Amino acid sequence: KGYILSTGCQIPMHTPMKNIEAFMDAGKLYGKYPIDLEELMND
Repeated sequence: KGYILSTGCQIPMHTPMKNIEAFMDAGKLYGKYPIDLEELMND
């Protein structure tokens, strides 16, 4: 019924902060139910 956003393992030590922020932003934007396919297709 739900989804847990995860890196799958660990975040490597030298991962740029902008990459981590982009990962979290994508989760906040696309990680909602119900999925709005029209919004998804427009991105």
